[in-house]
Amino acid sequence: MYSLVTGGGKGLGAHLCKTLKSGGREVVAHYRTTKPEGENALYGDFSTIQGTEEFIQSYLSRYKETDILINNVGSYFIAPASLTPSEVCHELFQTNLHAPLALIQALKPKQIINIGVSGSHLPHANTYATLYGMAKLSLYMLTKSLAKEGMHINMVSPGHMENSIDLQDKPFVTFGEVAEAIEFLLNNPSITGQNIEVVKR
Repeated sequence: MYSLVTGGGKGLGAHLCKTLKSGGREVVAHYRTTKPEGENALYGDFSTIQGTEEFIQSYLSRYKETDILINNVGSYFIAPASLTPSEVCHELFQTNLHAPLALIQALKPKQIINIGVSGSHLPHANTYATLYGMAKLSLYMLTKSLAKEGMHINMVSPGHMENSIDLQDKPFVTFGEVAEAIEFLLNNPSITGQNIEVVKR
């Protein structure tokens, strides 16, 4: 069986690929812009329905069974709702919500980890990255709902990470700290429908 990490070409996704491989798992790294070296790598554009479906068909033609799916891909956009273009809004929900659901439905993985963002489980108004936050809140609700259906699915929601584009002088969590939370959930199959926040105060 294979473990699929979306966005596995760089950043957190690349670190998670290495972590899973070090644990003896067979890993497939999805990428869009940065092809990882030394991995089972597969291109896919999740910003559209067609691109997502093409990736799914390509993946299933190569890898028949999926043990672990980590939905790490998700586009980000800093702007209040009134200044978010319609096409950006569609892409945010496509990459952060619709693509993860399509992968779950098609691949039927044994274990699923969705990557959220700190605070995504608490509905609140904001004018910073409004549509991004709304998409991640939807992903959180999807996680809870699929767990109620009987799936082994959880969410890990980091705060600012070491590669955050808006980090400035804010405290940040490392990729390794996020990976530790994911490994904890993968090694405890009795836990489902939960969200672990990984933040530095």
